[in-house]
Amino acid sequence: MVETTAAKPSSWRAGTELVVTALFWGIWIYFILPLVSLMMWLAGIFIFVEHMILLGGYQSFLDRLLDYGLVILGMMALTLIWINWNKQYQGAGNKRSRQPLPVTDKEIAEFAGVSPETIKALHRRRRTVVYFDDHDRLVVSSA
Repeated sequence: MVETTAAKPSSWRAGTELVVTALFWGIWIYFILPLVSLMMWLAGIFIFVEHMILLGGYQSFLDRLLDYGLVILGMMALTLIWINWNKQYQGAGNKRSRQPLPVTDKEIAEFAGVSPETIKALHRRRRTVVYFDDHDRLVVSSA
């Protein structure tokens, strides 16, 4: 009696088969989802017609419409109060009510470790490349 054993596929082949299978399942799901969405949408219409029109569910909705409206108006009033409070205390137009003091070229030069003339020259350039050395001092490139 001759005993045969099936060859086990290589890990590369098994991985490829897994990727191809997942890819085709993904494509199938991608194409079938719009049909599922359409069926659910149609079912929703039929359920709406049955419950709201045939069974008179709109009466219950109309009975609660005033309550719903009051809740929505309350939420809107709270939002408007919050907006006005923010405008009053934070400033209108998303601006700071108190602007910080401007920083002078001299202060920038002191902080960066360069001369004020260098800062003025940098302001006049259209393009500036800067980097920092090992001591965190500003180094201006000639480019």
